[in-house]
Amino acid sequence: MAENMDAKIVIIGCGIAGIAAAQRLFESGFNNVRILEATGRSGGRIKTSRLGNAVIEIGAAFIHGPSEENLVFCLARDYDLLDPKALTPENQAVDVEEYPPLVPNWFTSSGQKVSPETVEPALELFHELVGNTPQSKTHKKRSWPSVGDFIKSE
Repeated sequence: MAENMDAKIVIIGCGIAGIAAAQRLFESGFNNVRILEATGRSGGRIKTSRLGNAVIEIGAAFIHGPSEENLVFCLARDYDLLDPKALTPENQAVDVEEYPPLVPNWFTSSGQKVSPETVEPALELFHELVGNTPQSKTHKKRSWPSVGDFIKSE
């Protein structure tokens, strides 16, 4: 295997999976590892920003596809980050497309769970902003890479 340590490795995408893959390769002794990213920043769907004096998370805000086949869902479940209702077979069978799960869980940047009542005013404001954009009135469903990219485009 020593002759393979000089292999040239290219990782497509500098999201959390690409960064983790590069880290594991470096830790295993591979030195010719490059990450290619199509955008101007690393992090993929994970992005931290500011809103006034507050630090907010933009992107990676919810888990797509709650099922045993989704590794992110399994990690969140295994670390008790999900409400018990999110673990029901009924919730896992629902196709949520690009919308948050039926049982949302909100967390602060330090990992503390936030009650749905606390988040509700922000959700109402967000939905009002989205509902008042010209594209929401003239187009059917459209997918953006992140909420931040959608808001920037509007």
